[in-house]
Amino acid sequence: GVTGVQTCALPISVIDRVAARHPRVTYSVSTEGSLMAAQRVIDGTADVAIGFVHQRLPGLRQLAVARFDLGVVMRPDHPLVRHKSVRFSQCMRFPLVLPAPELTLREALAPLLAAQAEPPDVRLETGSYEMMKQMALQGRGLVFSNRFGIEEELERGQLVHRPLKDAAPSLLGVYVRIRRSLPPAVEAFCRHAGEYLRSLA
Repeated sequence: GVTGVQTCALPISVIDRVAARHPRVTYSVSTEGSLMAAQRVIDGTADVAIGFVHQRLPGLRQLAVARFDLGVVMRPDHPLVRHKSVRFSQCMRFPLVLPAPELTLREALAPLLAAQAEPPDVRLETGSYEMMKQMALQGRGLVFSNRFGIEEELERGQLVHRPLKDAAPSLLGVYVRIRRSLPPAVEAFCRHAGEYLRSLA
C-alpha cells in the first residue's frame, strides 16, 4: 500500500485512478510544509511527497515536476481583479493572509515582504491551506498561492487568481526516496500524480 503520502494538497481524483487498478491499497495522507514532507520521505516514514521543494535535497528523487505561477487569490468582487497581473506592492493596500514561516510559500514571499517600507496589515498567518482558502472565500484578506488546490473554486467563479509580477514561479514535484525500488501501487500513484500536476500547469 501507499503507507504515507506527505503533501501540500492531494487531489482525490489521483487516488481514484490508482484504486481502479489497485483496489486493496490504503492511504495515509498528511498535509504539512513541503520541506517536512520531503524529510519524511528521506527518513522512510512516508512513501511519496508532493510539494514545492525549491532546492534539490540529497536523498530525494524527483519523478515529476510542474511550474505554477505564484499569485494573489481573492473574491471576484475585489478591486484588484481588474488587473491581469499584480505587483506585491499593490496588495499592501489591503488586509493580507500570510502562509506560516514553515511553508515554502512563505519562503517565496519573504523577499517581497522585506522590500516593503511599511509593515503589512496581516489578518492571519497560518500553516493551513484550507484556512487560507476559507479566508479568501469570505473576503477577509488577500491570500498568496498558486492555482493548485483551488481549482474547483476558480472553476465555479468563487475565487480569482492573478499572477504576481514580481514573484518567481513555484515548482511542484512528486518525490520519492533515492535508490528505492517502488512497489507497483506506489509507482502507479506517482505516475498519476505527475500526470495530474502537468495537466494543471
